Amino acid sequence: MAIGAARKSDRSIQALDPIETLQIFMDIKKKKQSDLAELVGGKSRASEIMNRKRPLTLRMIQKINTSWKIPAASLIAPYHLEANGVGG
Repeated sequence: MAIGAARKSDRSIQALDPIETLQIFMDIKKKKQSDLAELVGGKSRASEIMNRKRPLTLRMIQKINTSWKIPAASLIAPYHLEANGVGG
């Protein structure tokens, strides 16, 4: 499945959210969470992002876009955060 590809769900098509996009990219490119940690400010921050406890910031999106060439548009969409996440 390509980055930005759509998936079928109950006959409707939904775009991938930013975390799904990151996960698929990391799976395809064999990136680890530690690779993401270098871009977002540490292992705990990368874990919080991937577990939907912390949102991606504009600065993080810019770093991911520059380093991994993931289109920023794929990372800026709103997405669900866990209720017990940071700041929420």
